[in-house]
Amino acid sequence: MRSIYEVQVIDGVICITDLDGVKSVTNDIEEIIGDLARAGLSLDAPIIYCDSNGIWDGVKVENGEFKGFRILAGQFRHEAVAAIKQMT
Repeated sequence: MRSIYEVQVIDGVICITDLDGVKSVTNDIEEIIGDLARAGLSLDAPIIYCDSNGIWDGVKVENGEFKGFRILAGQFRHEAVAAIKQMT
């Protein structure tokens, strides 16, 4: 089973929103990264995601592989976009 999510690119940041499927984006992130690559998105771009609780955090990717999460704890996407851009 896979998560259900949507992807938008805002100001050069890949934004993933969890749509509350059977599996969470948090638990499916490695597969989602593969989906992003297959869709032609650059994994060198900053990536953030909104979990099923509505909190925005960052995703660390190196050489196309998931390496962990970045705590942003943003309640709003624009806050998370600004925070992740300052980190990169």
